[in-house]
Parts: sequence; C-alpha cells; structure tokens
Amino acid sequence: MKRWSCFVCVELVCVALWSSAGCKGDSPEMHLDASPDTSSSDASADASAEANLSPIRSHPFGTLLVDTDHRYWVVSNWPERAEVLAEEQAKPWFDPLSAIPLGAAEATCLHESTTPWQYRDSRWRLVRTAPDETWYIHDTWRSRRRADATILRAWHEDATEAQERSADRDTILSYTDMGLMSLPAGTLVRSESRLYYVNRGQLYVFPNDLLAQQVGYHVERAVAISEADLVRVGWLGEWLALESFETCPMENVTPSPDPLSDHDGDGVPYSRDCDDNNPTVAPGFEELCDGLDNDCDEETDEGFAVNEECVDPREPLSPAVTECADDGRSVICYAYDPDTL
Repeated sequence: MKRWSCFVCVELVCVALWSSAGCKGDSPEMHLDASPDTSSSDASADASAEANLSPIRSHPFGTLLVDTDHRYWVVSNWPERAEVLAEEQAKPWFDPLSAIPLGAAEATCLHESTTPWQYRDSRWRLVRTAPDETWYIHDTWRSRRRADATILRAWHEDATEAQERSADRDTILSYTDMGLMSLPAGTLVRSESRLYYVNRGQLYVFPNDLLAQQVGYHVERAVAISEADLVRVGWLGEWLALESFETCPMENVTPSPDPLSDHDGDGVPYSRDCDDNNPTVAPGFEELCDGLDNDCDEETDEGFAVNEECVDPREPLSPAVTECADDGRSVICYAYDPDTL
C-alpha cells in the first residue's frame, strides 16, 4: 500500500533520504576516513592514493558528530554541518554519547553552517494537564502535540518533570491538536525486530546492526519502540545499504555556495533556506502535508493530523492510520498490513 511503498533505485534513495542536491558519486566503495594497509609500504602508498580519489561517506540529516576539539555538529542542509552550541547542549535531549567522530575527510566535505543547530523550536514546552495527560504545547501558535512514553524517551524527558498546567487544562485542550510530537531528527529507534533511523519524520530501515555500526552509529543508544507504535511516529522509508548514503568525492569538493545564490528559485537565498534544492521549502512558506518541513521550523506536517488511527472504509477490519493526501492540504485514511512492519 501507499504508506509502505519503497523506491527502487539508488539515485531515488539518496533524494528520498537526505533531501539534498542528489547523489554525488556512484562508487559503492565508500570510506569515512580511508586508512592505508600497513602490511607493506607499497600497499600503504597504493591505498593512500586510492583513498584520495574514492568518495567518502557523509552522514544524513540529523546525525550528531563530534570533532577532535570536542565541538559538536549536526548534519543540516547538506553538505553543511551546524554547530551545537553550549545552550543547546544543556538541554535534556542532547545526547553526547550518540555522537559519531567527525573525520578529517568528512569535515572537508561538510561546510560549517553560519546558523547553529536547534533540535526543536524552544517554544514547544512539556506540560502536564492531568496526572496521566502530558502535552508539548506552543502557546504562540495555540497548538498542542501529545507526548507518550516513546516520545518522552526519544527526547530524554520525564513526564514527572513537566510543567504543571492543570489549572489551564481547558485552555490547552482548546489548542489545535497537531497529533503526536515528532521524534528528534537523527534518532535511532528499535522495534522488536528492526533498527530504524529517523530522518525528517521518516523511518529508514537498517537491515542489521552491523551496517549501522559500520557507518558509525551507536546502536546501544537506540530508543525502544513497539511494532504497533511505528505507524504512529513516522512514515516507513527505504531499506538502508552502503549505497544509500550520500558520498562526497574529494575531487568534487568546492567552497560553500554564494550566500546570496538561490539554487531552487524560490526567492529565498541559500544562506536563509533550510533546503535550497526544493522550491516548496523555505522559511515562512506555507506548511503542506507532504512529509517535508516546508516552513523550516524543524517540524513536519504541523497542523495536519497524520499518523492517527482511523477506519479505512475500503478495509474496515484492517488497522489504519491517516496520511497526507496527494493534494498536500488534507489527510486520508489508509489501511496497512501489520505483517509488513
């Protein structure tokens, strides 16, 4: 069915996964920081020369990196990395133990962004309106999003530490219900059978732990989630493989783009656009129901009740959830087969 359909070619995998300028390089031989074979000086020289020409792996949007100076970065608008400043590091959702070492080659590939990283709009606050009722609320937008146990684990927050707002319960319940709070970008989640990577509201499947470890992820930091809850927290994306990851051939590394350039022609320059390769995405744009962060506020499909349980009249006995309709302005109910999760 529509929710569980997958792309079939490597080029589309890159576009679907990282929402960037497309795949760079097509070699399946990738190295994060290629190290020569030290068995002989000749082999070392040959390996070193090959490494200089081979594409290197660059991690996807949301991945937390740490350099040799103990500065933390998150892969943002590829090929960029945004620094996680001390203020953001002090927040509970910052998890330094999940950081992947930033090698010299990847550091060259990913340019430093002029904008620091922010995991979520700081105006989303965790509140408790009843003993068993917690929400993330945005008073400015008069919006609320549910906070269940899985979401709280992913954000490293505790319902007992939520701000007490029971006196304002009626007001908060009058806010627009935007569904379940989204998972942080870059989160690893593990169900009973599989490991997933969260990227802009989609769940991409690692076929095994070995691949995740091979590309640097700390699988022991994965957030536990039940199979039944998967459909509530995101869309199922592509199965991952080495070929799924963006590459950056060293010979193609170029300086950062002109900050005033506008690659996608949406009227917003590169320096202000969170995705300058998609004309439907830029700060201040209307949020659509399309799985993208159209207005660059680190939230996806806000204002649309996606991933909600519903009854599909075509298959009323099957489990179903709401999804974005093709017009991008409404949701529709789709039944799914739980055996495909």
